[in-house]
Amino acid sequence: MNNSDLKSKLIKAALISAVAVTVSGSMTGCESKQVKELKDLLEAGAYSEAVNYYMSNRDKLADQNLDEVINASADNIYNSYVAGSIESDNAKSQLRNLEEIGSDESDKYIEGKIALIDSNGAYNDGLSYMENESYLNAIEEFKKVIENDLNYALAQSKIKEAEELYMKGLIKTAESYIEDNDYSQAISYLTGFLSKIENNQMLQDKIAEYKDKMLDAVLEDVNAFIKNGDYYNALVGIADLEDDYGDTKKLQDLKASTEKSYLDTVLPIIDDYVKAKDYVNAYTVCVNAMEVIDNSEELQKRYNEIEPLKPALLNEMKISESEYFEQLTDHTETYEDVTGNTYNPGNLYRLHLDNDGWGTSETGYAKVYLNSQYTKLTGTLAMDDGSDTGDCIVTILLDDKEAFKETFSRTTEPKKVDIDVKGKQWMQIMISYPEESSDSSSSSSSTYKSDIFVYNFAFTK
Repeated sequence: MNNSDLKSKLIKAALISAVAVTVSGSMTGCESKQVKELKDLLEAGAYSEAVNYYMSNRDKLADQNLDEVINASADNIYNSYVAGSIESDNAKSQLRNLEEIGSDESDKYIEGKIALIDSNGAYNDGLSYMENESYLNAIEEFKKVIENDLNYALAQSKIKEAEELYMKGLIKTAESYIEDNDYSQAISYLTGFLSKIENNQMLQDKIAEYKDKMLDAVLEDVNAFIKNGDYYNALVGIADLEDDYGDTKKLQDLKASTEKSYLDTVLPIIDDYVKAKDYVNAYTVCVNAMEVIDNSEELQKRYNEIEPLKPALLNEMKISESEYFEQLTDHTETYEDVTGNTYNPGNLYRLHLDNDGWGTSETGYAKVYLNSQYTKLTGTLAMDDGSDTGDCIVTILLDDKEAFKETFSRTTEPKKVDIDVKGKQWMQIMISYPEESSDSSSSSSSTYKSDIFVYNFAFTK
């Protein structure tokens, strides 16, 4: 081997040796003094000092991967909390300190540990609330337990247990109202808690049970109307109950059967009036029925036939001036005259006369503008069964001239009105005392009240 080859081999060996030393240094000697000291502080649990040290040496530690040791420190802190060595607030404070040192990845790891601490605390708080029978608070705490918490399945089970215990307590209180037959208060009480419990089927079932029982009780009035053939008021009652109890199957079935019974009764009546060309009564009966049955094709068909044929009704016209003249529209009342006839509300008025025996009287009248548009006035006048024994006179004036005058008492049958009103501008109907009762001595010596029904007044063109 010549000198040249020997020199080349020595140089190559030196280079290989240098590389080996460099690699060895990078693998074993890369942990700087600062990294080692920071690790020592972390391993010793001196987390605040470790943060301060990191801040003071940030330029020398910034490019170092410290996630492994930081995550290990986070595990140590969490394990100390689980073992009961440190409180939750202290553990979370120490973990927050670590976030000052770590990367985004280690921060996520630390936040996971903090979430587990909060979750564990919520579970323990839930157990405490359960012991104190504070079930709503227990439910709220158990809901905070996260899925990766080992207690998660237990927490879900505890939520169901707390809900059932809470609802049983509510139902026990509600039952105390039921003992007093106060279904309304029991329903209102339970309904107030529905929004507070997600799985509230037990409450919903109990509320439905109470509503059914309460419905049975209040349906007695509706069934009484049905028994008496008063389907109109029965349907009004059912509509009111639907507002209070909802559209229950029981109400749906009852409504359907009552509507059928009402139609079976009222349609022949309407048809009979139409055959007799009594379009006023046909219209009145049809409209009253449509007030409570709004989806009947049969009623609508008859209405469409009758409406063009009927004359103008008093309740559709402008009453220009009146006193003690009252329209009667309440279907829950029975309007009966002294001979036992009953009258449908709507195009029905009461003309009132009252003498209090002390010289004070109330005298009813009404004025209607006809404008020479009509040829005939028809209708019925009858004494209200609520009247006293005093006689009265009913007068109808056409343009201030007497066209009708009759005396009524409790033995007077209803009077039909059929008057020619052709070319007349004004109609006035009025009630008064008989002449022999109008002097002061007579009127002040007795007390009586006379009411006259003004029924189905209609004006034919």
